Amino acid sequence: MTSALYNEWLNAFDVKMRNQNRHILVFLDNAPCYPRGVSLINIKLIFLPANTTSVLQPLDQGIIQCMKLHYRKRLLRRVQSQINNGCEDETVAKSINILDACHWIVAAVKEIRPSTVQNVFQNVE
Repeated sequence: MTSALYNEWLNAFDVKMRNQNRHILVFLDNAPCYPRGVSLINIKLIFLPANTTSVLQPLDQGIIQCMKLHYRKRLLRRVQSQINNGCEDETVAKSINILDACHWIVAAVKEIRPSTVQNVFQNVE
């Protein structure tokens, strides 16, 4: 995400909220791409305090990390398989598409154990 892309989306979303006569709050972490001091009419931006993401967003404490681990394992298996079949670096990179990634994400999420989810939410203070 770039600042320009986010600003474009945010301004379009503000127009949409204005057209619907809605006023909303948008909570943001401290990612550098988020705008500071932007003038919006129907959206108020609230920035979370620094270093509180893991406390306020329990998924960051382990569930997302676990999902990424399972996803990367699938990605590396594909790359290794392609290399073992004699594919060139460029061919390996081009052989992976968005549909593959979507399937790997679904499978990775399904591999997350219920105990992982329970542990993450039990550790939230």
